[in-house]
Amino acid sequence: MQLGNTTAKITSQHGLFYTYLMNTFGADFAKSYLDANEKAISNIKEIIDCENIDCDFEWQDNFVYTDLKEEEKKIKDEVEVVNSLGFNAEFVTRSSLPFPILAGIRFPNQAQFHPLKYAKRFM
Repeated sequence: MQLGNTTAKITSQHGLFYTYLMNTFGADFAKSYLDANEKAISNIKEIIDCENIDCDFEWQDNFVYTDLKEEEKKIKDEVEVVNSLGFNAEFVTRSSLPFPILAGIRFPNQAQFHPLKYAKRFM
């Protein structure tokens, strides 16, 4: 099996999605979605630890960002919504990205791993 250069993100941040969930389905639904995604991150880490899988797992921050002035308010609104759900998202104007951003939302304690190395363990 060839293991190419690949990385899988494990994150509860999927674009600017929580504002949509809150406005469309309400706070309880948005919170349930957030909690389920956070639990999935924990479950994957637990499987990796219990099965002793060498898959380059790393905790990482995840960012959604913009360099467009007209998108800045959407980012700020998303941070407010996510934090109202009990998560610690942060509005940022700088990131570890190799280019400047105008505005962003940082989700801490997200993760990444090598999906082929992970899957190989179960083949």
